[in-house]
This record gives sequence, C-alpha cells and structure tokens, in this order.
Amino acid sequence: MTCRRMIEPPGIADYYRNVGRNYVTNGRPHHYIKSEQWLEEDEKQSGVLVHSKKKQNADVILTDDSFFWVHVEKARICCKSMEIADIEIEERLSLRQKLKEMKAYVMEQLKKAGCSIV
Repeated sequence: MTCRRMIEPPGIADYYRNVGRNYVTNGRPHHYIKSEQWLEEDEKQSGVLVHSKKKQNADVILTDDSFFWVHVEKARICCKSMEIADIEIEERLSLRQKLKEMKAYVMEQLKKAGCSIV
C-alpha cells in the first residue's frame, strides 16, 4: 500500500501531462488496480485493516488515497478552463461545482489525517 501511495502519484502527473483527462477509467495501469484489489481482499479475509499497520514516517508525507493527485490534476484543469474568457455560464458553473467538490474532498482527507482545520 505504501509503495502504491508513493509510486502512483508521479504516474498520475505524467498521465495528465502527456495523455489525457481520465486516469481512473482510461489510464490507470493494471498492476495498480490489481494490487488495490489484493489489498482489499486481504483486509476482508483477515478482518484487519492493512492501513492500521502503516509506518508513521510514511503517513506524514503520503495520503491514504493514491487518487488524491487525480483530484489535484482535475482541479488544475478546471482552473485553467475557467481562465478562458468566452466560456459559457453553464460550463463555468459546472467547473466551479467541481472545484467545490475537490475542496470538500481535500478537507475530508485532512480530517482523516487528524489535521486541525482552521
């Protein structure tokens, strides 16, 4: 799990820089999908959450969700799209809603990590 949390984010950034916009459904390599499935199966069989065995030093710099950077890239794309002057109002509202959802997601991740939110 820690390895995936460390290795997958640079792959996500590379995907969005070079390939496209939908990493989760089109760009995620099979080995990440499979390792996540194996982790979930192991947690179900053992009844112990694997992330409860995490090392504290890795927790400080890594999020539990390796898709965190997918959300960051999507937010970046939304911000760039909103800079376009002739964008329609409906599209601008849709982009703003996506950014609000990203904010809620980040706040939830901070809460899960035990960070105090000001």
